[in-house]
Amino acid sequence: MVISRPSRPSGSCEGRWAIIMYIYSIVKIVIRYLTNPLIFLFGFADLFAYFLFVIIPPVINSFLNNIMVALYGNFIDKSYIAQIDYVASLMSNVLFGVIIGFIEWRILQKYLHISLKWMLLTILGIILGFDINIVISRLLNADYFPYELFILWIAISVIQLIYLHKLFKQAEIWVYINAIGWIVFYIIGAAIGYNNIIVFGVMSWLFILLLSFARGITLNELSKYKK
Repeated sequence: MVISRPSRPSGSCEGRWAIIMYIYSIVKIVIRYLTNPLIFLFGFADLFAYFLFVIIPPVINSFLNNIMVALYGNFIDKSYIAQIDYVASLMSNVLFGVIIGFIEWRILQKYLHISLKWMLLTILGIILGFDINIVISRLLNADYFPYELFILWIAISVIQLIYLHKLFKQAEIWVYINAIGWIVFYIIGAAIGYNNIIVFGVMSWLFILLLSFARGITLNELSKYKK
């Protein structure tokens, strides 16, 4: 899709014309990125993986609970319940890593010739982030650590950096983009209010889509600086 440069009308205001050209430049950049198949596919692939991540944990948790009830009846020790929650969370995170790692790898394999290591490192990063969150939660003596997603994605991006650093110059930008993105997420969430479920829910999905596009853009730009 090509947008022709607007022609300046005679006698137009200098300030107004500068605004028009600024908007034109932004629209041109956005369209250029969105028509890039790598960025477009990467963005919606991540969004789809997140959608599955919301659905999968309750299903796994329910499945494991049903097994325990079938084996031990309704008189299950609380320690077993805690173990079920841990195993269900671990399985959900690993499955999420398999899904998002595979989808991203297939896209990156086609456009950047990335190997299967991407998927394996993604899974490893998720396991690392999951365990770090468990340790932090226990140190804080809390059932829920509010910055789990930030820790999780920093762990994933750092592990992925091991591979990216061998391919591209300035690959550490990958970690910075993920870190800054999730910091912005928490700042916006705090401003909106986490109790405002509808607004926060809509904002969360929109943010995930935008961050996914930003991650795709980052990889696309890094591919221009191969080692």
